[in-house]
Amino acid sequence: MTTQIALCHCVKLTAPSGLAYRFQNFFIGGSCVQSGETYQFAPFGFSGVTFNRSGENSEATVVFANKDLIREFVNNAVLQKWTVEVLTCAVTDIEGKDLSTLYSYVGSVSGGVWKGESLGLSLTSILDAVTANVPTRNLEVSQVGPLPISGGINL
Repeated sequence: MTTQIALCHCVKLTAPSGLAYRFQNFFIGGSCVQSGETYQFAPFGFSGVTFNRSGENSEATVVFANKDLIREFVNNAVLQKWTVEVLTCAVTDIEGKDLSTLYSYVGSVSGGVWKGESLGLSLTSILDAVTANVPTRNLEVSQVGPLPISGGINL
């Protein structure tokens, strides 16, 4: 007996102003609802999330078709270092009203890949949040306890 699983990626791109764009790549010409948010169809691909034992990872990439409408959008995402959340979901309802999240990835746009037929956004990991400011936040003693005041750490 063969078991089939349909997968959908939902991507939420958020500008520093808080403006968010939501796209999904499964329901052609339609939309789906995930966590109370509606995602419209756009053809895109998501790849590159790999981790090793020490927690390091390679950059993830979201790739769109190279079209005039997308070109300016991707350019703004690169220049303004937008935040990107990608959900990998199992499609449990063919109408797009019930998706089951299998994996969630959050990162910051670190660069762009421009090819003749495609435009890509390179994403840094949330593990790089200290240097990439994802999410933008200040650490305070009340949140994390005593903070070091020098670079010297003894174990």
